[in-house]
Amino acid sequence: MACAGRASQGRERLKINRVVHIMATVQLRNPTEGRAYYDRRKSEGKTSMEALRALKRRLSNIIYKTMLDDAITHAAASSRTSPGGQRETTLTPARPALIPTPTLRTSHIPDPPRPSLEPHLLLRLDREGGHVRMSARDSLLDACRSSSGRHGMTGQTSTFARGRVTTALMIAAGVGTVHALVSIYWAFGGSALLQTVGRDMVALFAGRRWLLLPVAAVKLAVAVAPVVLDRRSWPWRLLTRGLAWSAATVLIFWGGINTVVGNLVLGGAIEPSGGYDRPGMIGHAWLWDPLFLLWGTALAVGLAGSRRPKPLRELADRATPLDPTI
Repeated sequence: MACAGRASQGRERLKINRVVHIMATVQLRNPTEGRAYYDRRKSEGKTSMEALRALKRRLSNIIYKTMLDDAITHAAASSRTSPGGQRETTLTPARPALIPTPTLRTSHIPDPPRPSLEPHLLLRLDREGGHVRMSARDSLLDACRSSSGRHGMTGQTSTFARGRVTTALMIAAGVGTVHALVSIYWAFGGSALLQTVGRDMVALFAGRRWLLLPVAAVKLAVAVAPVVLDRRSWPWRLLTRGLAWSAATVLIFWGGINTVVGNLVLGGAIEPSGGYDRPGMIGHAWLWDPLFLLWGTALAVGLAGSRRPKPLRELADRATPLDPTI
């Protein structure tokens, strides 16, 4: 039981850390005070990760202060009037007491409140200082659960989706890298599998194989860039994701159409009037164009899965203002 409890606490802590990370990411993507704070930290000599950690600490302070203010307001209202309308004793340091929790009949229990960033707070009275305090961890955790439950998403589901995105982008990067390395191999005089691209392509690059180097560079950039950009939360989001989606679309259509046409030619459904190069057609229909199709499909799956999650974005947007006094 103890091990299960610790494991559960660990999962909940990961949820909270993810919320704070998304909040910091939203701050950095927009011209906010959080972005200015991050840039100021970097100008002081901090590394990117150190500046990001400082921003997360600032945001966690804001979350705690906001919920603490709400807790004090709620406690003050509860201390003035009871549910029955009677005046209650004001809580003071000399008169410590727990905030009363009235017992309600089933008919008195209202409908569940709409989930928001102001969750039910765990309150207690500090016997020494007379200040009302609350558990920031549990309160923020309630906000995470409320938002996740409303949108049908849990921390485990989010983690699974994140792993699926990474896997898809890594598959796309691997296929694209293979394409690029083969082009580099041919550019430096290699001849293995050269007949699979067709006689026309071999004749086109005869004596000018060095032209395959910029082709390989483009392939390598398209293969690796999405993985790097995803790890950096897609800076210049509209531009970078737009280019990535364009690349995925071209790869899917190019690879898919050529794969289908090539197999139709090999199967005899289409008969070119001037004949065709069978080794080259086999290479395009069964090797290179299916790889283009796989590359584009994996990239599209990764891009679709890496869309900005709505519930976490809503929580992050609520934390836009930064209080310089914290």
